[in-house]
Amino acid sequence: MSHQIIQVSKITSNRQVTIPKEIMKRLKLKGGDKIVWIEQNNNIIIKKGKIITEN
Repeated sequence: MSHQIIQVSKITSNRQVTIPKEIMKRLKLKGGDKIVWIEQNNNIIIKKGKIITEN
């Protein structure tokens, strides 16, 4: 059973976003990990991982 976590982050003037501590913990993210930003239906989905491109 997955739980929805709602957190708010602010975008800095340098376009940086801080990932909330609880999200980092739940997704087992650490400094240096890559995340993927997906725009879908006027929303942003952020996933742990890397982009796989077709050659």
